Amino acid sequence: PLLLAFPTLLATWFGAGTLLTATDEVRAGGLRMAALEPVGAGLCLILAGLLLAPKLWRMKLLTLGDFYAQRFGPRAERWSAVLMVPSYFGWIAAQYVALAGMLEISFGLPPAAGLCLVAAVGIGYTLLGGMWSVTVTDALQIALVILGLLMLGWTVLGQLDLAGGSPFVGLDRLWREMPADKRVFVPSESAGELVAWLGVLAVGALGNLPGQELAQRMFAAKDERTAVWACHLSGIGYLSVGLIPLAIGLAADLLVPGAPERSTLTTLAQLFL
Repeated sequence: PLLLAFPTLLATWFGAGTLLTATDEVRAGGLRMAALEPVGAGLCLILAGLLLAPKLWRMKLLTLGDFYAQRFGPRAERWSAVLMVPSYFGWIAAQYVALAGMLEISFGLPPAAGLCLVAAVGIGYTLLGGMWSVTVTDALQIALVILGLLMLGWTVLGQLDLAGGSPFVGLDRLWREMPADKRVFVPSESAGELVAWLGVLAVGALGNLPGQELAQRMFAAKDERTAVWACHLSGIGYLSVGLIPLAIGLAADLLVPGAPERSTLTTLAQLFL
């Protein structure tokens, strides 16, 4: 159903890259650093709903390998697996490291133990419940993440309003006092910078379209309409909620100028929540 298909797609995209890396990158380089996360990744979900979801769902596939098998034969299917599976090692490792880091900050758990715990829980519930367990836990996790992010964003921006604690006044102050170069979203200083920015945007918007994690969630939707709307809603949600870490990153230098350049979001969460 859409109430589960949409959150699981959003949760798959909305992870450590958006919460941690994008916050630090935007704090250091300004809004132009948002080309990959969240803009490119959000556009990827919307494009998937427009271009891929209707046709692929009608093919009744289970994996992307099935698509290659139908179109190009079993040899292409095997080679697609050989090429795709190793590409997930780094992505999964990043999620494990991020979660282990959160456990270390929150509970003092050593990183090695945190990695083992995260891996055991993730592999365990996937083996027990398959795609259904992944979908349910994704929906629960993304609800908690968005709730915590809204609370942190409201509090951080409210801290910028010294008089009344209003996040809207704080956002206005942030925009006024932000260095001019950090307000630039699309760089236009030179053709080289613009082309580089467009390249990063294209990587985010197009590079993840053939990903198995996107395809399997489209295939698991109950019907074609659900698959399409799940992509659209998750893309819009990603672009909307993804703005909050950007604002938090930009506010960091006004609130805690001497804070470490890495782990900005976790630093502010410890200070203000």
